[in-house]
Amino acid sequence: MVLRVATQEFTYLSTSPAKIKFILGDARLSLEREVAAGQFSAPRQRFDILSIDAFSSDAIPVHLMTREALALSAQVIKPDGGIAFHVSSRFLDLAPVVAQISAAQAFEALEIDDDPRDFDLYSPSEWVLVSHHHAFLAQSIVAKGGHAVTPVCRCACGRISSTTCSKSCARIRPRRNVFAFDLLFFSNASNGLQ
Repeated sequence: MVLRVATQEFTYLSTSPAKIKFILGDARLSLEREVAAGQFSAPRQRFDILSIDAFSSDAIPVHLMTREALALSAQVIKPDGGIAFHVSSRFLDLAPVVAQISAAQAFEALEIDDDPRDFDLYSPSEWVLVSHHHAFLAQSIVAKGGHAVTPVCRCACGRISSTTCSKSCARIRPRRNVFAFDLLFFSNASNGLQ
């Protein structure tokens, strides 16, 4: 059904000059299988940009905001490429969470707020672009619409990464006092929690 709608109801695939390969299923699991099979072993086989667009206002795919998911995504982009996280949410400010996970793996993060003037046809959206390559984020088309995003919190030791501390937290901040939601990240070698 998804493939039929994408190919018959929209023209962006049929008019694209790119060679398009359809892989149906869970994208993260499909990427894991393709990485294991060596599909992305050469940089020319990798993506310029990988879009992670599974977010919606009410559902947060937490499994896509983990160190492991980011490490997997990093294996399928070119060395000078980037990853775009769609983090629009009516209730939660997810950009700092993506920034924290990214900073822990030496990625730079830039937040892009797309706020269209015509609300009848378009909805505002929020994206976080991450890259190891500063020039990717410094491109004028990217930089003019973006701003730095600060990771959620720092540990008492001053480090952003929660992987090196015995206990630290990353708090997902509510947008408009709708409700508070804390997502705790623990790293403790004695109890195996991460």
